[in-house]
Amino acid sequence: MNGGVEELRGMLRCELQGQAEKYGIELIDVNIANQFKYLIRKVSEKAGERAAVIVDEYDAPLLETISNSTVHEEARAILKGFYSALKSSDRYLRFLFLTGVTKFAKVSVFSELNHLIDMTLDPRYADICGITQEELEHNFRPEIDAVLENTGRSREEYMDNLRNYYNGYRFSEKPLKVYNPFGLLNHFDQSGKFEPYWYETSTPSFLIKLITDQRINILSDGRIDTLVETKKFVYCFEFKINKTANEALAQIDTKEYMLPWTGSGKKLFKVGVNFDSEKRNIGDWKYTTAP
Repeated sequence: MNGGVEELRGMLRCELQGQAEKYGIELIDVNIANQFKYLIRKVSEKAGERAAVIVDEYDAPLLETISNSTVHEEARAILKGFYSALKSSDRYLRFLFLTGVTKFAKVSVFSELNHLIDMTLDPRYADICGITQEELEHNFRPEIDAVLENTGRSREEYMDNLRNYYNGYRFSEKPLKVYNPFGLLNHFDQSGKFEPYWYETSTPSFLIKLITDQRINILSDGRIDTLVETKKFVYCFEFKINKTANEALAQIDTKEYMLPWTGSGKKLFKVGVNFDSEKRNIGDWKYTTAP
């Protein structure tokens, strides 16, 4: 969004035009909200049934402008007006599906749509964004067999490694974890090579940009940055920017962050993470176990 709000309007107009051409619809009104409403109605009428609207990463323009309050608020206003078309198009809609990082209730973009339901941690949809163990073993049997044949690994060891590396997502209190699709597919595409492929797509670069632009101090003034405690494990995270993972780990030791859990019977992990402001990504990270 280097071009600001005009770029956002242009992107929305271009997407609407592309969808209209797909269905042989001519958009006349220049207002993008009116174009959106007209497109929904005409698609529904042409199909003879109500339309479905799917929006992926609806909050991307907001995250990209988060460090510029003026442009951010202008982008929010444009999106609010654009999505307001959905309210008046209700009778032409079968359902609306949105994905994004920011909770829609927190951004005031959908304030008029009071019937939206957050599915993120709904146990009924706990497996919608990943691959279950059953799906893996049934649908990827040829890929699994190919890796085993090419590498000579034992099936039991290989399946355990797959679970440990890619089966770490859980979207509800329901005891169901799913495999990361992007990581799993790349793993098979790379002949069974174990790498954190999801890392390339999931890094919250907007946070790094915000930290840099706002000069937020994360060189942690002696307080624990993040602590995760479970029944059997304790994870202490220390974050640095333009430093090293080793420096982060050293601070955990120097400040004795893990001392309160020493002797607790739980396994203790120290994790050091360094953000690279130029790459807008994690530069390096390391972990050690505490005695």
